[in-house]
This record gives sequence, structure tokens and C-alpha cells, in this order.
Amino acid sequence: MLFRSYTFWHNNLGGLPLSPILQGYRSPLAPAVQQPPLWATVIGSDGYYPLAILSSCASDSSRILGQIHDREMVQAASCGAVEQNPQQPLGRVIIYPTRLWQVLWALVLVLCLFHTAVLLGAAYWSPATRDLAIRDNDQPRRRSTYVHVATAALFSMAVAVSAPAISLSHIARFSPTSGLLGVWALASAMLSVIVTFWKTRGYIGWIGASASDSRKSAGWLRGAYDRARANVYLPANLVVWTALTLLSLLWWRLCVNDSANYPTDAGLGLVGFSFSYRCLSPGSGSRRLCPCCFCC
Repeated sequence: MLFRSYTFWHNNLGGLPLSPILQGYRSPLAPAVQQPPLWATVIGSDGYYPLAILSSCASDSSRILGQIHDREMVQAASCGAVEQNPQQPLGRVIIYPTRLWQVLWALVLVLCLFHTAVLLGAAYWSPATRDLAIRDNDQPRRRSTYVHVATAALFSMAVAVSAPAISLSHIARFSPTSGLLGVWALASAMLSVIVTFWKTRGYIGWIGASASDSRKSAGWLRGAYDRARANVYLPANLVVWTALTLLSLLWWRLCVNDSANYPTDAGLGLVGFSFSYRCLSPGSGSRRLCPCCFCC
């Protein structure tokens, strides 16, 4: 930074016709304008991590962080709204996830595949998998609810790991291999969901009252109690999958919403990009991806 400042000052003092191109002096939101933006950052364990761009200019003074036009003149930076085109600068450098993210991805993938394999190979006469043999079990609805809760937890973990990688693949130059890993994790979680609903079909719906049950019942109150007791697992399954859907949509919105619902002329930008980038470095402490995965 000192070298760049001295070089730029020396060129201006010496009356050289062209000022040097300062690396990192342009905003990712406006590559055509050579002025530094105002960043909000957080300190991680291994460096600084971005939170968002707060303003299109870091200073409106002509003496501090001014705007360079055609490498010939300097004036006060313009803090008004600028035309945003983030695709060009965000595609210059390839973004790679950390090793810890890859470990979390491998763990989620193995858990999803293991969960699917156990459900498909569950046998009632096996001491290890008899509880997952839904059709042969004496409490199929209760076991189905347990399986649905476990599958929803695995799917939420897969979304937490893969959504940042998939979002960065669309808005930046992300590692193609890492983006494919995120798709694989999400696909394995979807496979677990499909197998779960296929194995528990017939035990997650509403149980109606039959004519024989009505005749055998001692009264309508007892019959209503029996029906409510038999269908207690249906609301539990609905709550689980509703919560999973809302949490998945919220996490995806955090990854792709670059303006944080502020007006486009407010100057705020790259919020979702910064969130996804921090999620790819879970060991830095700047984004709590590990608790999000294991608390699901």
C-alpha cells in the first residue's frame, strides 16, 4: 500500500502523463469507475473476510481515495449511485473452498448415502436394522416419524454445505470441481428424501374412522381420542418438513440476496456473495457453518 501511494504521488509530482493502474482500486460493482468502495469486513482467524460493500466510495474528499479518470486526473470520488456490473471483476479470480469445507461436504455425503443404504436394506430379522423395517414393525407410524426427522436433519445439513458453493458458481468464478461437489451433496440428500417417503408410504397419512371401529367404540369421546392418538404423528411430520422448507429457503436467500432488501441506490452490495464466501471458510470463525450443520 505504501509503495502504491508513493508511486502514484511521484507520478503526479513529476508531471508524468499517465498515472499507474492501482490494483484493487476499483469496485467489484462498478469496474468502469476507478475509485475504491467502502467495505465492511470481519476479522477471521486467518485474515479479513468481507461482509458487504457499504458505499460506492470510501471517501468524498479530493485528497483521500479520490477518483481516477483515464489515469490522468484525480478528483473527489462520486458517492452517488453507479451502474453495477459485478460479473466482470468477480470472474477474474477463481475462488476455492477451504479443506474444512471439503471435510464437512464428505461427512454430509457419507451420512446421506449411509442413511439411504440402511433404509433400502433394512430387515426385520436383523438386530441392527429391525427398527427401520417400517412395514414389519409393530409401531410403523412412530418409526416413520423418527426416520423423517433424521432425513430432514440430513437434508438441512446438505443445504447448509452446498448452497454457498452453488450460489458462488452462478455469480463468480468458482472452482468447477467444488461446485460439482455441492451439487452431489444436494443430490444425495434428495435421494434420501425420496427413499424415505417411498419406504414410509402408507404410514404418514391421516387415519379415518371405519364403521367397525365406530360400533366397537364405547362412545364418541373415546372414538375421537383414539383417532387423535392414532394421527398424532401426522402433525409432527408436517411441522418437520415445513420447518425444513422454510429454513432451506431462508439459507438460500442469504446466499443470493446481494442487496439485503435495501434499495439499489443505497450503495449496499455483495451481501449474499460475502455470506457465501465466508461459509466456504468455516474454520475462520467469520461464519458459523459448523454449528449450522450439526445443530440441524
